[in-house]
Amino acid sequence: MFEWEKVFNDFDDYEGITPIECVDRIKHTEEIRQLVRNLATRDRNLEDKHRSDIKELKKHKTEIQAKCNHYSTTYYPDASGNNDSYTECDVCGKELRK
Repeated sequence: MFEWEKVFNDFDDYEGITPIECVDRIKHTEEIRQLVRNLATRDRNLEDKHRSDIKELKKHKTEIQAKCNHYSTTYYPDASGNNDSYTECDVCGKELRK
């Protein structure tokens, strides 16, 4: 509901204020709404850029790890006996599953 509809629907709430004050309140309300919409849009844009940047970093990391020869590795056994043991490259950190 727009502020002007509230003015007409709940006239008692506005008793004693001038029409100019009503208009000022309506303008103020609409300005606040627009500011909040703008911030929400900026927030979504920043989140999208952040996700894109992380994706790009992961891609770059994968490209660098692909160049590594993995000469030095460490084996991490699964203490529970499941299939979760793995080997990790000590140089680039890539997990090397068998």
